[in-house]
Amino acid sequence: MTELFAYSLAVSIPLALLWLAYRSVFAGGRNFGVNRIMLLSIYVIALLLFPAIGWVDRFVFSDEVTLNMVPEDGGFSVLTGIMNVASILWLAGSCVALTATFADWFRIMRIISESSKTDEGGLTVYLADDRRLAPFSIWGVMVMSREDYAVNNRLVTAHEAGHIKMWHSLDMLLAQAVGVLCWYNPAAWLMKRELKTVHEFQADAYAIAGGCDVVEYQMLLINKVAKSDSDSGMSNRLGGSVLKKRLMMMDGGGMGNRKVGWRYGIVVVALFASGMILRAPESSAILRPARVFVDTDEPEAGKNFPMEIYVDGEPVEYEDINSIPAGEIKAITVDKNKDRMDISLR
Repeated sequence: MTELFAYSLAVSIPLALLWLAYRSVFAGGRNFGVNRIMLLSIYVIALLLFPAIGWVDRFVFSDEVTLNMVPEDGGFSVLTGIMNVASILWLAGSCVALTATFADWFRIMRIISESSKTDEGGLTVYLADDRRLAPFSIWGVMVMSREDYAVNNRLVTAHEAGHIKMWHSLDMLLAQAVGVLCWYNPAAWLMKRELKTVHEFQADAYAIAGGCDVVEYQMLLINKVAKSDSDSGMSNRLGGSVLKKRLMMMDGGGMGNRKVGWRYGIVVVALFASGMILRAPESSAILRPARVFVDTDEPEAGKNFPMEIYVDGEPVEYEDINSIPAGEIKAITVDKNKDRMDISLR
């Protein structure tokens, strides 16, 4: 459990830095496809960066791999205790977030199970009796009230078809999974909200490009925001939020499609900073739990130790290791071939 919590912390660092970089230079742009790719790339990079750094350190970067920096005397046990307590708190929060996710799923499934099924242009549509229900789509199906089907069918179907054809539900699944893993990190939830906003921009553009009248479509959005029930965390709802931004985008607002090559440099800087933070010895002490030596009752244990041991470059016997105070140890490294161990003192 502690290892999983440490991985969660390692994911949170690039997630926060890359989100800030995206927010400062890409948010609000009208190139919705690029914005979506950027957000999804941030999720993937955040999830894979820490394991990738470990792989590079082990097999590519150096012939030696630093296992960990050992804290000052007594610090390791304190750090271990803090990590254990924090892991329990993290697990509790993740369970709450996961329970909320399942509750949202059950609510959606209940609405679908209580609705009648029909077909609209090759797409599956479920019709609910609740007039307050905001139309939404999830995993290839759309749900709307019977009133919307009778009055606003063409506009609603055009919007929700955009969500379905662009597979927005997959994005939401990834965003929710990261939210459960990093529930304590505001960037996880801010990114999810931004991704949903980009989805709405894309679906609006899809509907209008398909022939929907802009004014009529805008009036539908205003009406849905006024009447819709609470938003779902996993589905894409037509009423949704950020109504003002959506109306502005349809009227040509927001950043234009100017050349944005220099903005990618900001993201690269954030990525580089994330890697440096994750490779720092202080981060390694937290994220990669140290292996410490313990006393043994077997006097012959040192004879079976499979490595040569060096302290500051000088060879020592296995029995001498436990005589070194933990506070004097700076780092422990193991040769890539696992036949030599080096202990660096402060």
